[in-house]
Amino acid sequence: MQFVVPKERPEVYKTECMYCAKSIETKLLDTLYVCLREGHCFCDECVFKHKQVSGDDLYLVIHQIPNTEPEDPIWGRTTQPDLEFWLVQTSNFEKKIEIEGLEENLKEYVKYFISCTAKEKKVEIASTRTKTYAKELTQKPRAIPIDLKNLKCEFEGCDVTDNLWLNLCDGSVLCGREQALVKGHSHALKHYDESKMPLVVKLGTIDSDGNADIYDYENDTDVTDPLLGKHLAFYGIDMSKLVKTQLSLDEIAKEAMLKMERETIEEAGVEHIPCEGPYMTGIRNNGNTCYAAAATQLLFAIPEVVDYLVSHYDTFLKENWRNVDKSCTFQLMRLAKGFVDGKCSQKFAEKGDGQIGLSITGLKRAVGFQQKMYLTNEQQDAEEFLGYLLGIVESEGLRIIDDNTKIMMCNEIKAVKSTYQKEAERTLGIMLDVPFKVLMERKHIDLNIEDMIKNYAAPSPIDNYRVDGQIVNAIRRCRVQKFPKYILIKLQRDIPISFEDMRKVDADVHGMEMLDLGILKSTGEKPQEDTKVVVNKESLGMLVSMGFDQKSSEICLKVSNNNIEVAIGILTSGEKIPEDPDTVVQHNEDNQYEELVKELVEMGFSASVSIKALQITHGNIEEAIIMAANGEVPEGEEEKPQKMEEVEVDPRSGKYECIAFVSHIGANANCGHYVCHSKQLDKWIMFNDNKVCFSQKPPFTRGFVYLYRTLD
Repeated sequence: MQFVVPKERPEVYKTECMYCAKSIETKLLDTLYVCLREGHCFCDECVFKHKQVSGDDLYLVIHQIPNTEPEDPIWGRTTQPDLEFWLVQTSNFEKKIEIEGLEENLKEYVKYFISCTAKEKKVEIASTRTKTYAKELTQKPRAIPIDLKNLKCEFEGCDVTDNLWLNLCDGSVLCGREQALVKGHSHALKHYDESKMPLVVKLGTIDSDGNADIYDYENDTDVTDPLLGKHLAFYGIDMSKLVKTQLSLDEIAKEAMLKMERETIEEAGVEHIPCEGPYMTGIRNNGNTCYAAAATQLLFAIPEVVDYLVSHYDTFLKENWRNVDKSCTFQLMRLAKGFVDGKCSQKFAEKGDGQIGLSITGLKRAVGFQQKMYLTNEQQDAEEFLGYLLGIVESEGLRIIDDNTKIMMCNEIKAVKSTYQKEAERTLGIMLDVPFKVLMERKHIDLNIEDMIKNYAAPSPIDNYRVDGQIVNAIRRCRVQKFPKYILIKLQRDIPISFEDMRKVDADVHGMEMLDLGILKSTGEKPQEDTKVVVNKESLGMLVSMGFDQKSSEICLKVSNNNIEVAIGILTSGEKIPEDPDTVVQHNEDNQYEELVKELVEMGFSASVSIKALQITHGNIEEAIIMAANGEVPEGEEEKPQKMEEVEVDPRSGKYECIAFVSHIGANANCGHYVCHSKQLDKWIMFNDNKVCFSQKPPFTRGFVYLYRTLD
């Protein structure tokens, strides 16, 4: 046996196979093989694939001995499963090489592999630290029982009776820090600085289910305590009798909305018929990973994408085997193979009705190499994750998704002259038009997607649009130049109320099963709308009453599209009032810069060079002089006015049917829970992490990212 110990020790994967969906944490697999050179691990099938592409022959075997002890309902297994280790060569697979018989240098190296924290687990430590800490919490008794009806801060001389925190280590009751409308002197924090007892819970936020505001001063973060009832009982507090007392009307409305939302999206009240097999494989939650799971299941509703990923798996692996852990393309291929073969769709008996499920950790980590926030265990926005993922795989050369979903958009802008701007989009974002009062009071509202599409298609004014240095009236119309086979639609359910407050709209949007986007189809013609702005008389009267000149006020209202705040800003800026947009006339390019051309001709430049230089620099005479003097003016015919270019006729009508959508349960996109409903094998399936069942009532009205397939 020959093996040269590397000078640098690699990070080691020790949980799931790098090439397939099998994990040692499930009943599908009890043995992994870790390459001693690069630290990647493989199942008993894929280890030979790795040997074939890499030439490596020596592997550390990690074997999990079955654990027959019952599982604890809170902490999982009462003891960690026993593991045994040895080395093996693929050339003699049946022969065990005992670690103790190795030379010292290699033995030390192998023991590092055994003792180090698995790379897959490193991002999970933050979320599991809390449970471990709470489980091992040492509590000291207090001399006086806690009277919940007569509480105040126990710091000498402090009279704070609200914003009180119970220290779960010694039972002290002290006030928190002062916040807006909340009194406090940070005595709980001062107590931690002196005692180093870090775990505190805010009294008044605890409910009978164990939900509460809990804080860990040592790690300076919000945490959870699954043993909160036990820890409170130590100080004579019965958690089952507690109710959350600090509940505002806004929170009541929010809770009611969330309850209704969860029941609708998770299809409460109907029989959940579990399903398993190919194309029905769920993705288990590894700690706030539902956003990535839902986004992936949405992609897997596109047959062309799944077929491509599976069929190109072997070829891609042979050519890119060295860095598969960093490749989002390969991680998608790995998940697609597991999704299609259905092996991980078996029920995981120890976890109730859920499947074994695929692990999303590898894909999430690969995206995290380029977007660090996905290396954390914090909840994220599913649509934002999907956008990053699609951008990364496109940069890696995977075109199949963009080829099927990219939308060729165009902005048709009419100002002094018409322009036509093309750009590619991955998602069509549509705002929910909601009255402000409805939003603030968290009232429910019913909307129709047809009306929202009409609003999206309607011409809209552009503020402060400039042509050749002049502010002019302009109108934009968003159009689709070419409809893709599949189209992603995002409903903007989160609306900013202020810089810190994103308010989610409680809305049922009807008509989402089938869409007709024909109204958005570009014809390539110039917009015909009149771009003149009719001055609002009330706003004009208000400006005049404030002492501003009437003519200047009219111009500023035209320029700002009747936005009185912008108009006041222009009037009070001290700068020259813009030219009246209605008097700005498009001249022929030959005489548009007539006076400037004369100046350049007097300096010795030809008229044609002068006109062309001014056209290119949009009338900037200094830049035009430099360009003309340096001979940088291109030869040929003079530049003519920009015209609308001819547009390729799109054969698709814009009619689509929904084949998948992601719904969100929670206050905003960065918290809560995501569920994907997807049409697989002509049946609607609900993918709620690894809980997969036939959908009886797909909640079409509650989605926020939808995937559609053309009917043409």
